[in-house]
Order: sequence, then C-alpha cells, then structure tokens
Amino acid sequence: MAPSRDKLIWISTRVPYPPVTGHFLRSYNVLKGLAAQYDVFFFGFFDRGTSDGAAEQARSALASFCVEVHAEHVRSERSLAWFAIDFARSVLAWKPFVAVKYFSPRMDAAIHNVLSRHAVSLIHADSLPSGEYARRRACAKLLTNHNVEFKRLRSHADLHPSVFMRSFLRWQAYLLLGYELQLIREIGCCVVVSETDRTTLATLVPDADYFVVNNGADASSPPLCARVGGEPTVLSVGGMGDAYNRDAALYFYDEILPRVHREIPRLRWRVVGANPPPLLVDAARRAGSHIDLAGFVDDVRREYEHADIVVVPLRAGGGTKLKVLEAMAAGRAVVTTPVGAEGILARDGIELEIATSADEFTARVVALMRDPERRFRLAAAGRALIERAYDWRIVDAQMQRAVSASIAAAVSPVAANGVGH
Repeated sequence: MAPSRDKLIWISTRVPYPPVTGHFLRSYNVLKGLAAQYDVFFFGFFDRGTSDGAAEQARSALASFCVEVHAEHVRSERSLAWFAIDFARSVLAWKPFVAVKYFSPRMDAAIHNVLSRHAVSLIHADSLPSGEYARRRACAKLLTNHNVEFKRLRSHADLHPSVFMRSFLRWQAYLLLGYELQLIREIGCCVVVSETDRTTLATLVPDADYFVVNNGADASSPPLCARVGGEPTVLSVGGMGDAYNRDAALYFYDEILPRVHREIPRLRWRVVGANPPPLLVDAARRAGSHIDLAGFVDDVRREYEHADIVVVPLRAGGGTKLKVLEAMAAGRAVVTTPVGAEGILARDGIELEIATSADEFTARVVALMRDPERRFRLAAAGRALIERAYDWRIVDAQMQRAVSASIAAAVSPVAANGVGH
C-alpha cells in the first residue's frame, strides 16, 4: 500500500488553463510540480469570457493531477449589479477592489469543507487577493506575490492617458500598498519571483520569511536554429487585453518602429496576442505597412522560428517577464527595457539587450538585425542562462523548498528562522 501524501490547498484568482499567458504558465507549471509531491485541492476563478465548454476543459485538465477542483466565475465580471455591490463594499471597507472582487462566500465555504475533511499541511494563496481565503486559517500558509502589486499598479497609473483613471488607479495602488503589506505580515511566508521583489518587500515587512521562486521556461526542447533568409522580422508576444502589453505595443508602433524603418525599410513587425488595439488593426490593414497581427496562436514556438529577434518594449509592470524567458529559451535574441529585464539574472549585452529610451531601443534593434553573428551569441548566452537558472525543473525544486520551510515554520516558528532571507 502506497504511503499517504501530505495535502495542500491551492487558491488562485484564475484557473491557469490553458497555460498560454505569463501568469498562467507559471501557475500551471508550479501547480503541476507540487501535485507530483502532494495531494492538491485546487480553488480558482475562470478567466473573463470563458465559455462553458472551455470551463469544462479546464476543470478536466486540472483534475488530471489535482485531487479536487473547485472553480467558478467572478460574479462582478458577469453582472453589472454585482460589480456595483463589490465596488461599494471595497470603498466602505477601505480595501482595494481586487480584495473584494475575488472573494466568494461559496468558495470560502468549499475551502472550509476541505479543511474539515482532511488534515491539510498548507494553504497556498497563488496571488495577493487569494490570500483573503488563507489569512483566517490556523494551518500553515504561504502567499505567492507574482509582482510587488502596489508598485505594479502605480506604474500603470502613471502611464494612463486619462486624468480621472490616473487618479483612481493611484488611489487603488495606495489601498493595495496597505493591504499587501498587512497580508504578508499575517501570512508570514511569502514567495517572490526575483531578488529585486524580495528586497523591496523585505524592506517594508522585514519580519516575514521570503523565498525566491523564479519564473521559468521550458528548456526541455532544443533551441531553435538561427534564422537564415526571408524578410527581416522582429516579433512581439503578449495579449493586449493586458494594459501593460497594450502600452508596450503602442509605444513600439509610435516611437520605435518608424525609426527602425528609416534604417531597415523592409523590416516586418509580427505581433502575437489577442485583442490588438484599433490603432494597430488599422495600421496593419494599410498597404505596405509591414505589420502582421497574428492574434492568439496555439504554438508560439512556430512564431519564434520565423523571427530574427524578439522585442519586449514594456514601460510599466512588475515581476519577471515570462515572455522574455520564453524567447530566450527558444533561442532568440531579445531587446527589452529595464522593466522587461527586471528581476532576470541577465547582463546587458551578454544575455539581453536592455534599452532605456526609444532611440536606444531603435539602435539596438538595428544593430542586431545587421549582425547575425551578434544575434547568435546573444541567443546562445540567453539559452544557457535559462538552462542553469530558469528551467521549470529548477523552479519546481525552489517551490518545494518554500513549501517545506513554510510547513516547518508553522510547526516550529524557530525552524524556518532566516530561511529565504
């Protein structure tokens, strides 16, 4: 008879399936890694607009390695009345809207039911709002911060074109700051995705235990061969329903692409990601635009195969960017910004090209496009970095250590003293 395994509750603001976006890729791979060691009970919310068929497919996929799967829709995303109620509650409670938006009494009751039926070793909240379900529980707890959330929202606010929305988002970022720090204090054990995020949060909440669990990429497949021939092509990847990706695409279109075209008129910009803004849709339709909008694709590796370099011109955001790691894993040279490179153990000009202005971004794209040997060296060094620091197998081991230390800390607070700091 096989020995019984420890049990773990995983709570997420989104069901990470299909694993095709940054957050989903990380959550799905880490969740699957933990399920190889623990009996995992999954709780999460479907993404906005998920059909009944897609919801059932997601449940089935997670049930293939989780013991139980409890998933539901976010009520405020399906009802304007619930949106108004939740927003009013957030104002009255002086909480950020996301803390109320993702709280479901039904899900809370289902978590309580699992706790009453099983001896659960740990509750893992896989996002800041998920911590709302963990904070009142008596067992071991662990919170994953995919970003320093208040900082990420504040950077978004600074770029928003609307004065009203800038003010609103800055207010939400202010509320999020207090909420984020209080939640870390209460839960006590926190996973972060980079040393940069650990330093930021440890300065604000020094008495918590922090564990760096990197974002990752799949290095099981060999890197792609260097591209030879064809139209010179740069690739962008990222769904543009996300405000940060949308801003990056428009920034590249407005301020970088015209400069590049003055140097390399035939250069083609291939854009992968759902929901492109109307400005890009109109531009791509013009004759001779040299812009291809691919929309959502099932296999992004094929897109990397037909690109010379990958551009990630992010101006706002937080955490480490899986789109950068994925491009490096595929064997493609990457040009990005300090925001895109944040938290990644890459050296400028060695594993990545990091540009701080539109002019510098242009110069680095042009230089790489004109120098195939330099592209090859950068891509090879980037791939080597993925293999030694960011492969999912390495991430799995890091997460296992964080879970084990958090359980030990709950049993004996002295046991984890200093771990992860």
